[in-house]
Amino acid sequence: MDDDRLVGIAVSYDGGRLHALRQAFVQAAKECIGKDHSGMDDETQAGELYLDSLAIEPDYRRQGIARRLLKATKEKAERMGLPHVGLLVDKGNPAGEKLYASVGFHYVNDSSWGGHLMKHLVL
Repeated sequence: MDDDRLVGIAVSYDGGRLHALRQAFVQAAKECIGKDHSGMDDETQAGELYLDSLAIEPDYRRQGIARRLLKATKEKAERMGLPHVGLLVDKGNPAGEKLYASVGFHYVNDSSWGGHLMKHLVL
């Protein structure tokens, strides 16, 4: 936060709860747009705190905010008793991959999600 302005956010959840948490989205998509997403690929699994989203306001980038949010996410995983923070990074996003590597994330395997080729990284 910068005074009352939200300048960065990290959204994460227990990967072991993926299917339970996804149900609200699946139901809302059916009701609102008539689309069934119940067959979506899994982007995470039990044993990791999944970093779903990381976003920084453009005017606040390159000030260490993303790194602080990633550190806070790792601390959250530790408090929850989860051994890893995991994420998927688009193979076409080398800058994102470089950021994650700079704080200790490492490559686990290739993945595909939402039609995009991804890399699964863990910390």
